[in-house]
Amino acid sequence: MKKLFKVMSLILGIFLTTGIFTTASAKVTASPDEALGFLQSLNIILTKDKADDFSEDKAVSKGDFSIYLVRALKMEPHGGVELPFTDIKKEDAIYPYICALYQSGVVHGYNSEFNVNKNISYYEAVKMMI
Repeated sequence: MKKLFKVMSLILGIFLTTGIFTTASAKVTASPDEALGFLQSLNIILTKDKADDFSEDKAVSKGDFSIYLVRALKMEPHGGVELPFTDIKKEDAIYPYICALYQSGVVHGYNSEFNVNKNISYYEAVKMMI
């Protein structure tokens, strides 16, 4: 449950800092189900019957957070950039999302790797949003 709150607060923080909506339009709630439902209504985290494998007890990977961030910022995923990361191939489903973030300067990776399957730390998530 704690992981879910961290991810949701980070994503909602994106909205507040980018002006996608104001605090007046955001419903403040303590219910994780309502917060998750809100993010699903915005197509940031897809519902279980769609593609995302999201669970409130599951840690969030750097790849998953990257997808959520691209959706939250309404960026267009594309494959039009050559990535310097050796662990992501053009045929990977994550490739267009990482391209969008890399081209905009949001991600840089570590020692030529992005570590897409590594659990994202709170620090890494905040760093990607700033």
